[in-house]
Amino acid sequence: MQKLFGWFKDMGGGVGIRQTLAHMAGKKIPKAVAWLVILGQSLGSIGLLLRCFGRIAALANFMIFTGALYARLC
Repeated sequence: MQKLFGWFKDMGGGVGIRQTLAHMAGKKIPKAVAWLVILGQSLGSIGLLLRCFGRIAALANFMIFTGALYARLC
């Protein structure tokens, strides 16, 4: 929720959508991939907390790891 809404203090990844996108742009991650990572982290964790939507959480993890792999390779 830190990256989506900015609810918590900055832990190195930005607070809120604007700062998070700026942080990821600094790492040369495209905006589309950055949005997928932000939504994946937020919606995937909500799905796991509700103890349902396991497939959505798995898809969210795929989006997060795709973003991390893209950042590592570029």
